[in-house]
Amino acid sequence: MKIDAEGHDVAVVRGASALIARCRPTILMGASGTAVERQLFDELSPHYRILRIAAIDDPFWCRDYLDAMPFYRQQGEGDAVNIGFIPLPC
Repeated sequence: MKIDAEGHDVAVVRGASALIARCRPTILMGASGTAVERQLFDELSPHYRILRIAAIDDPFWCRDYLDAMPFYRQQGEGDAVNIGFIPLPC
């Protein structure tokens, strides 16, 4: 599921919550680590691995920041990057 809602991505995910719970799709969306986005990451983290898909010239690109959760906990809000939600095995 690719979400590109110009800053309303969290609202789209919340609106699709029944579909997401039922089908557990891989999700790709943009995020910059706002408080609302971090709350969504916390809610989905028991069911998904959440990864930053940064551009190669991202100054924060390194293996330590592949997982989105530690990155946003340490760095806070930043530039928008794509975030991938990969379903964990049941």
